Amino acid sequence: LLPARESGDLLEVAARVQIASEQGLRFGNTYGKIDRLGEPDGADWALYPTPDRPTFFIAGQLARITGALSAINVMAWWGHLLTAAGFWFAARLLRWSTPWCLAGAILFSFCTHNYRWGDTLSLSYTFAWPATLVLLHWGVRAKPVVGSIRKWPWIAVACGTVLGLGNPYFTFISGQLAFCVWLRQWRQNQAERSRVVLLFLVTMGVAFFFSQAGYFSARLQSSEITTLDRNLSGTEFYALRPIEMILPPANHWSTTLARIGLPYRSHSMFGSNESTIYLGMIALLGLGGLGWTTFRALSPGYRQRPRKLPESALAVGWVVFFSAVGGVNTLLGLFHFDLFRATNRYSFVLLLIGLFWSLAWLRRRTAYWPRLKIVAAVGIVAFGLWDQLPPPTHTRLRGELRERLEHNIAIATKLTQALPTAAKVYQLPAVPFPEAGPQHRFPDYEHFRLFLHAPTLRLSYGGLRGTYSESLGRWLSRLPPEQLPAALEAGGFDAVTLDRRAYLDRGAALIKAFQEAGKSLISLPRPTSLVAFRLNPDSDFTLPGPGDPRFLDRWDPRQPVDPQWPSTSSTRLALYLRDDWYGSEHYGDEQWRWAKEPNSTVILYAPTAPASSVRLRLKLSSLGESPAKLLWRGETVWSGTSSKIPTEIVLPQLPFTPGEAQELTVKFAASFLKTRFDFRPLGFRLIDLRAEFDE
Repeated sequence: LLPARESGDLLEVAARVQIASEQGLRFGNTYGKIDRLGEPDGADWALYPTPDRPTFFIAGQLARITGALSAINVMAWWGHLLTAAGFWFAARLLRWSTPWCLAGAILFSFCTHNYRWGDTLSLSYTFAWPATLVLLHWGVRAKPVVGSIRKWPWIAVACGTVLGLGNPYFTFISGQLAFCVWLRQWRQNQAERSRVVLLFLVTMGVAFFFSQAGYFSARLQSSEITTLDRNLSGTEFYALRPIEMILPPANHWSTTLARIGLPYRSHSMFGSNESTIYLGMIALLGLGGLGWTTFRALSPGYRQRPRKLPESALAVGWVVFFSAVGGVNTLLGLFHFDLFRATNRYSFVLLLIGLFWSLAWLRRRTAYWPRLKIVAAVGIVAFGLWDQLPPPTHTRLRGELRERLEHNIAIATKLTQALPTAAKVYQLPAVPFPEAGPQHRFPDYEHFRLFLHAPTLRLSYGGLRGTYSESLGRWLSRLPPEQLPAALEAGGFDAVTLDRRAYLDRGAALIKAFQEAGKSLISLPRPTSLVAFRLNPDSDFTLPGPGDPRFLDRWDPRQPVDPQWPSTSSTRLALYLRDDWYGSEHYGDEQWRWAKEPNSTVILYAPTAPASSVRLRLKLSSLGESPAKLLWRGETVWSGTSSKIPTEIVLPQLPFTPGEAQELTVKFAASFLKTRFDFRPLGFRLIDLRAEFDE
């Protein structure tokens, strides 16, 4: 039992299943410390959001028997069954007959969204959503409640619990819809309905807090670790683009329909995502019927019959208004609330509403013809599956997938046999986790292959951004190739693997450096892009420790790394910076950086020093005239006026303590502005910053 793919995000999902498997019956709301990742000090995933923790716990126990990839496939099919059961339950709440309950269950279970995201074990677990929409539809009605409402609080608790423990994207959008429903009923004094909806909101909030409590606690204790790298551009790149909901995917059964979206797929600036958010013709027809009903409701003069505005039209309108490019979510991104950037994932809410409308219309039209009802239900299922599911994977492709998997296992086995038990392996290229993106031709999460198939190796990959292992990786990647073998041995690594796909020269420079350093090559099964060398762990040298300023980016990236490393007797004075400066720019021999903030800092560092003071030389300029100050270790050492004409500044006899980070801070009084030729807010820049020890 294998998933339909074995790369990309699936490797990250498989890694989580593998971790849950190795942690056994330990169940918590975070994965915590993971000894086999993030070497040399181990990965701590307490700050990694863990949605669907119960699902991955079950998958982990199953993986102890079947393996991670097979467990994912089993859980994916289990998700389809749960989703079908969820729609069946919701349809029975609406008192639909069996044929239409069954038709809707099959169509929703295998819709584009659930099928394409099936192996994530998260985004495809939408089984609570049909009942949630029925609950909100009942809750938003303006009529007084007639009869008993005993079942609705139980449904509210059940749906709220599932959504709160599930994917945070689902919690976020369902919370918005439920809050709007509750606010409307509260204003209209519909106490019974508003209390049930409020119960749903409270239950979901409590479940969400419980599932993410470990993450929130770790976040409060550590602000330096940035798990997810989010920005405003992501809210546009991953936003909902309505055209993609109506374009059939490229691998549609009908080549004629597939060609409709060819111009868009070929020329779209942001790429195409219709393979995951295509709604399907049945849901699109339902949304079309909803749109027509809404038009008639908003046009009371149409045929002289005013109609009530459907509540589901308001839900569709809000989801589109919130999720579309330039919508409310982008507005939230302006205020740095950009965690939920991928609003195209909310398309399944529109798909579900459209599916309900289409099937409800057919149900009404066939209510008095039992045989026609069955024929129509079977026909609509057959048509919907043809429209939503891709053609089956060819037997040859499935065979190739299995061969690649067996080849990866053989590589991991060979590497394990060539190294001592619990060997530490450094993986190149050094990339952050998660969401590093591709490196040349090296896809994201590829380093997890060894983690899945070599259960005794301890790997360098997997440390979160801002942790020691990730900072060490960034620093090592800046070293000249000839220094890398000694640096890795100083970290206690027994071997290094290098994936040639990540380098323009296919890793030739690094391979040459390891060969010239006398490191023996580990023979791996071919073909493979992986190259491995044995190392000799050496305790004579030590790597920089946590918080060492040498982990920061260099002020001038053109300057070489200290050639005397790893000797601690180096007297070279180096300049580093944090995230409050833009990238380095240069023209000829002149180099500069623009500041991001009015108060921006440069860090000076040297392990040892031949003198107790340093001399700084720099030029300061800005877009307009403004007062400015330079502070050395918190004390003002220069003040004046900055202007477009660079001001040359020399600061002699600045006290310096070796082995400690010394800070030079620039304070700028004026506001930052955007120019006609630069989208960045700019204020001032430092030009040709130089530092040297005073004689």
